[in-house]
Amino acid sequence: GQTGWCINDHLREHRNNVHNVVQGHLGIHCRDCGCTPLFDQCSILARHRDQLTREIIEAEKIHLLGDKCVSTSSIALSQAERDYLAGL
Repeated sequence: GQTGWCINDHLREHRNNVHNVVQGHLGIHCRDCGCTPLFDQCSILARHRDQLTREIIEAEKIHLLGDKCVSTSSIALSQAERDYLAGL
């Protein structure tokens, strides 16, 4: 997630969504797929103070991960924008 929350709070929310209420992209995916998230192997991919920058980073990471990612990004990047980011 790119909310700026503490990672422990974010993981706690994801655990709850998977094990208790089954909601959100991860909870629904795990219910339908039968898989189990590896919360102890989670890591922070990037940090930034600016929310728009975090959303851009999130969108690019989710795009690059393809079907390995069960979430959707907060914003959509055009192919031209992704090409620009790839050249940085």
